[in-house]
Amino acid sequence: MNRRSFLSSSVAAVGSFVLWSPLVQAFRRDASAEEILRECARTFAERGPQELADLSGLAGVAANQLQGSGQISPALVQSLTDACRRALSNRPSPRQCEAIGRCIHVCETRLVYA
Repeated sequence: MNRRSFLSSSVAAVGSFVLWSPLVQAFRRDASAEEILRECARTFAERGPQELADLSGLAGVAANQLQGSGQISPALVQSLTDACRRALSNRPSPRQCEAIGRCIHVCETRLVYA
């Protein structure tokens, strides 16, 4: 296999992973904010620095609040957003970066603040 075809097939493989990742699929089918946060929590829990484990917990708590009351407290929204921004400074994987972006998006655009 020559270098060019190897590169093309590698890019295609990465592209298909990104297209079919559970997080992207949840977002594309216009999943609820709760579903997106749960998928983010699973992604953060996979591996990584302590900041991502903390972020996984916050995303899970936010999803539980949404399930219970349909809202997330403003303090939790702020904590989740701050944790996302801190996690970005730790060089997360592309998949974790995607999840961080989705969490921030949910916090900024999809939630009803109390």
